[in-house]
Amino acid sequence: MDEPLFINYLGKRIFVVPIAGSREKSIFYYPKGDAFILLQGGTLSVREGEIIGNGSAVLIAEEEMSLQEVSKRAVTWNVFGTEVEGDNLFIVNEGVSYEDIWDNVYPNRAKSFVINDGDPKEYGEWCCVVVIGKKDREVPASFKKVRINREKTVEVCE
Repeated sequence: MDEPLFINYLGKRIFVVPIAGSREKSIFYYPKGDAFILLQGGTLSVREGEIIGNGSAVLIAEEEMSLQEVSKRAVTWNVFGTEVEGDNLFIVNEGVSYEDIWDNVYPNRAKSFVINDGDPKEYGEWCCVVVIGKKDREVPASFKKVRINREKTVEVCE
């Protein structure tokens, strides 16, 4: 149950990942804020929490938070030991194996997505997405562009 989707809240589209659900309550992971969104009886609440294991269990705090507050949290990626701040990454791959990238590029979030040879424009509203491509492309504002060469040298493009 981890296909990402969008929910509408106060006129905004919010990117979430479904975690659990029943008729009475749905729980979503909100990667931008590294928090959980609970929908219960038409009411939305945002809370801190922790995914345990591979997502089979979730601990959620009782205290509610504001969506605006958690939305300001920065997403920081570890890219072969280099910290890069950005909601999403587009990696211009100049000779590194996909497996090496999968193992050495990750955010400070519980869930992320890796897309091989995709178009970053298709994922502009997502969060915590790495799109890996062999050709340089224009990227949406939500993406940070990074080049990685055969020697695994990381260059953050402005």
